[in-house]
Amino acid sequence: MQYSTVTNNIIKNAKTASNPNENLYILYERYGSIFDSILEQCSNINLIPSGISEQHRNLFGYDLFWCNNPLNYIEIKESIKLYHLKDLIFFHEYPDSNIKKEDKFILHKSIANSVQICSNDNIQKAWGLNSSYNINYGIPEVNFTESSGCKSVILINHSNNHKLNLLAKHIKQYFPDADILSNERDQNWDSISKKIQQYKIAIVFDNVIDILASLACGCEVISPVAVEEHGVVNTTDFSNIIETIHKLIDNYDRNEMLKSAKNIVYKYNFRDFDDKISSILKQIIREPFLL
Repeated sequence: MQYSTVTNNIIKNAKTASNPNENLYILYERYGSIFDSILEQCSNINLIPSGISEQHRNLFGYDLFWCNNPLNYIEIKESIKLYHLKDLIFFHEYPDSNIKKEDKFILHKSIANSVQICSNDNIQKAWGLNSSYNINYGIPEVNFTESSGCKSVILINHSNNHKLNLLAKHIKQYFPDADILSNERDQNWDSISKKIQQYKIAIVFDNVIDILASLACGCEVISPVAVEEHGVVNTTDFSNIIETIHKLIDNYDRNEMLKSAKNIVYKYNFRDFDDKISSILKQIIREPFLL
């Protein structure tokens, strides 16, 4: 017998609540970054893309809905509640400088009964969240190979940024072995880290987690995203990018970057991240469902 999605979710919640070691099935809105692949490494988690069809959605019972875009949540909240799902919202980024106060008010009202997680306390303050969890990102260990650091530059472009695609074409004229990582869907952390570690330089336009992942793979990083870590060149001016890449490659010290990579993995401890996420998810499952 095939039950409705709501019935499946209620049964699954009851089953998980009575068994702490039960695998969690999470209806997951992708962040569109390496974070998605890293989260899949966490214990007892199965991420099911929220974009799957209704027919396939009925095949599973879900424990909760995970949203990585707070402003998107306002639009989809009602449809998620119809599935009788608890929800979690992860705040990765600072609010846009153009966001209106009334939009923040609507968001705060919409997420009053949702679990909120911020990637650091500065983001929590910027969004004005008083009851959120703050959890530093976790970066899994990287298994380095003999071929690591043998190529020039890789561009991380999950958002399919047109300007970055044009920049990649320009860079390949000077560095033919340059490559672009544009979509990590269906790739796990192991395959992604094996690809990135082949390069000395990574160019990241989108987000902090991709910068940290690239550093953990032994790359120096060029990015307009402000991150205060060794090996990051922060710039918004890419007019002299070829000269910048040449300079970084000429001064590249693989042993030094491997030491820095180990420091990143130590600082952004994945086991600590995994334990905290697991603890929060178990707490969500034990709590009653609220509309």
